[in-house]
Amino acid sequence: PHAEQWLKFCKSLGLGRNDVINSKLSGTTVKFLKTFEELTEKSFAGGVACALAYEMQIPGIAKAKKEGLMRFYGIKGEGLEFFNTHTEADIEHSNTWKKILKSFSSPGIQREIRKSFNKSLEAQWLMLDGILEKYGKRKGKAMCS
Repeated sequence: PHAEQWLKFCKSLGLGRNDVINSKLSGTTVKFLKTFEELTEKSFAGGVACALAYEMQIPGIAKAKKEGLMRFYGIKGEGLEFFNTHTEADIEHSNTWKKILKSFSSPGIQREIRKSFNKSLEAQWLMLDGILEKYGKRKGKAMCS
């Protein structure tokens, strides 16, 4: 349902379904996906840490995005389903990942968990930097400045 919810959001922005599905991923997004895939395939514990690093940030981001989309763009209804889902579901997902990670007590696995967690965060930040670089600058000024 995530993809369909995202497509409903895109539709609320006036984007066509096929245009979204066929759009080209940015280089930083491809790099993020490759890193995520590598970390989740390397080991179970590392994969869980990677997923936790990603999902624990999503509820706050989704909530802020939803509020901004409603306030500044008048988006409502189906256009917000994606953000509604992630505001709540990823709290549960994060709690599950944390419980799983607590079961690993070996110092070596704990180091691997920290390394995977940090690599996941770094890949996410680089992806967002790429988005800001490509879309966030208007007339020489960053949109958030």
